[in-house]
Amino acid sequence: MFTLGRDLDIQYPTNRLIIIIAALTAIIAILISGDFLTGFKMGAGIFLTWVLGREAEPKREYSAFVSVVIALIFTFMTDAYLISFLEILIVILLLRMINRTSGKKSTPVDAGVTLAVVAYHFYIEKNPVYIFIYLIGLFISQIFKDQQLSKVLTGIAAMASFVYLFYLFINQATFSSPLLSPISLTIVLFLYGITSYLDHERNTYDDQGNLIDSVYIARAQLFFVFIVFVISFLTEPVFANMLLYFSAMVGTILYRPLNNVFQFEK
Repeated sequence: MFTLGRDLDIQYPTNRLIIIIAALTAIIAILISGDFLTGFKMGAGIFLTWVLGREAEPKREYSAFVSVVIALIFTFMTDAYLISFLEILIVILLLRMINRTSGKKSTPVDAGVTLAVVAYHFYIEKNPVYIFIYLIGLFISQIFKDQQLSKVLTGIAAMASFVYLFYLFINQATFSSPLLSPISLTIVLFLYGITSYLDHERNTYDDQGNLIDSVYIARAQLFFVFIVFVISFLTEPVFANMLLYFSAMVGTILYRPLNNVFQFEK
């Protein structure tokens, strides 16, 4: 049985709000561009930013809307709507396989469906990096259940970020936008990892209402850092996709201080 899908109950306030925001984004984009497909992609991109934000920070449901605001601003500023939907789908499926927010244990069907999406992406893009990411994600979802090990891996990820930053300085690597420069991206990866690592304030519940082991959440957040790190380093990253990852992580980083001031959630 496939267990990685999550219900989207429109009676739930935040679900209804994101549907409205995504629809309005699509309508405005269509009116501005005069092209239905462009509007649809922009609306879908905003919705996927919210989905990624929920998986990046499942403890706080409103943090994803900070990510949405960031994505909205930069999407209309940069026309970043050329999204690789298959890549985003792979990332979401792998994160759910690890964090278990659906409330069900991952099954062979989950692994098979995700592998099929990865294989199709490989067929189109001819890039084996995503197969590597899939295998690492599958391994983590089945093996790493020890909290101390998660902490050790977080430290390794932080060290890798610094090594990566040093490498980029040496080689003067550049991206197509100052927003996603190697420096800004590495800082975001590091801060997101640290923010997730230090967050012990709230319990997290799955879609079935059961408490999720914090180890699952921590290792999924760590794996998200790993995914973005690998994509930015070993592929030619799609700018629109990187913007979605950037927004999801920055939303998580900013939400905690914002929530302390405005009290969105107690």
